[in-house]
Amino acid sequence: MKAAAQTAGSLDEVARTEELARRAYRMPDHALQNEALTTLSRALAASPHSILQTLCLVLQKVCGADSAGVSLLEQTDQGTAFFWPAITGAWQGYVGGGTPRDFGPCGTVLDRSSTQLFVRPQRFFTYLQAAEPPIEEGLLAPFYVAGKAVGTVWVISHQEGRHFDLEDQRQLESVAAFASGAYQVIRSMEVLEERARERERGEQVMREADRRKNEFLAMLAHELRNPIAPIRDANELLSHISSTDVRAETAVNIIKRQVTQLARLVDDLLDVSRIAQGRIDLKLKPVDVVNVITQAVETVEAQLREKRHKLSILAASYEPLYVHADFSRLVQCVANLLSNAAKYSEPEAEIWIRTRAEESSVIIEISDTGVGISAELLPRVFGLFVQSDRTLDRAQGGLGIGLAIVKAVVELHGGSIDARSKGPGCGSTFEIKLPRIARPEPASVEPAAIQGASRRVLIVDDNADAATAISMLLSLQGHETQVALSGKEALAQIDAFRPEIALLDIGLPEMSGYELAQRLRACPDLAGLRLIALSGFGQAEDQERTRAAGFDHHLVKPVDLQVLDRALRTD
Repeated sequence: MKAAAQTAGSLDEVARTEELARRAYRMPDHALQNEALTTLSRALAASPHSILQTLCLVLQKVCGADSAGVSLLEQTDQGTAFFWPAITGAWQGYVGGGTPRDFGPCGTVLDRSSTQLFVRPQRFFTYLQAAEPPIEEGLLAPFYVAGKAVGTVWVISHQEGRHFDLEDQRQLESVAAFASGAYQVIRSMEVLEERARERERGEQVMREADRRKNEFLAMLAHELRNPIAPIRDANELLSHISSTDVRAETAVNIIKRQVTQLARLVDDLLDVSRIAQGRIDLKLKPVDVVNVITQAVETVEAQLREKRHKLSILAASYEPLYVHADFSRLVQCVANLLSNAAKYSEPEAEIWIRTRAEESSVIIEISDTGVGISAELLPRVFGLFVQSDRTLDRAQGGLGIGLAIVKAVVELHGGSIDARSKGPGCGSTFEIKLPRIARPEPASVEPAAIQGASRRVLIVDDNADAATAISMLLSLQGHETQVALSGKEALAQIDAFRPEIALLDIGLPEMSGYELAQRLRACPDLAGLRLIALSGFGQAEDQERTRAAGFDHHLVKPVDLQVLDRALRTD
């Protein structure tokens, strides 16, 4: 629509609302009104965002108009203006257009807050003179949302002699009132949808950040395991060749304790990643709680002994208590709680482990007389990376992830964990509750694995320190070993050395451990060769991949020497 300047003059020339009362009276057509409202109701249910367009079609029909439309106020850089989101009839081509607020009849309707009749309004509002076809009469009503006028609804006659009356006004106002309620619902829906989209965008950003964090933790743990392995192996070697020197034995024990602590921190990092991704696999079987506690105490025995703690193990009855659990994971949970009790208790403090049956549950309770937990920290003590100030001022170390892991593992077992403390200096109690099962039938005892003779072992690892340390340890145990620092070097040694077992690092340069394994399996002269993978990654998918590549065993760095020895000697 071409713009035109507004002329001066009286609005009375075109605003003729009082004429409606003098025009011929028509009986209300309630059937037509009901049909209109039904159409709007169906549109709201089926396609709510098209409600304004449906409103225009309905108004055009009930008022016998040539055009119908909706004008809504919006704020622009030039000021407030009306824009036309929906128009039907002869003016349909003007959809999306609009006028400044005071350049047309819509502004007058809002100023007067009532329905207005205009007869050839372009005589006063010259902005409308460019509109085709021209307006003969226009009937406009305010359009309200939540009690606030946000625009107008209007019908137009372009035909000379077609005049609106009070029945048209009644129909216009009735339909507009219903549509304003529907539009308010739609606006609310749009706000909620936009908030949902914003929340989804925020969640996507958080998920991506969490994914990257988990990938980083997994890679960090893997990279840390690589140096831990040769340190542990070298320390084990020193324990064999320096056993007569008291100072050397002390140094070896210090290294062993610190490497064990470092390995535990690395395992915790990996567990955080696995828990976050839902990738912890539990090997469930009937487990006697007594065995869990025995193993957990053995795990932290050195820590308890170092601070001369008094540990008491109390059972409510002599009846065995069984749970369906992953033995190693449950030991990890109890050991973690015992370690915390020792860590946050003064030397010679008392620690208790209590077990009891409670209806269909088994309770494992670890209590101490230590520094306690503040009321502020207690509700979030199981949160990830949550630490009390006590870890800093007492230099206790840790990453603040141990209790989060315990909670996640216990819940994976269908159990729960609770923490209680009366406050700083009053000690603390952690209570694990697990579903109890009936005592299982005694299982048949499998014969012990038969240990074989010494083996010829090819060790392939690009970390020369790690490869040398394992080679020396295996030599002390009677095995014949040879080291290769790459896949190419390993293939070159095969014919001369004729290994019975190959220990292959997975992350080899140029030729990965997977590729080397496949090439070794393809050699007809190596049909009896056993392949053992050494990797910093130990998740289920990693082990599945090594099996697919032809490996017989998958060992995780730093490898337990007893586990390695069993893998080497067991046929």
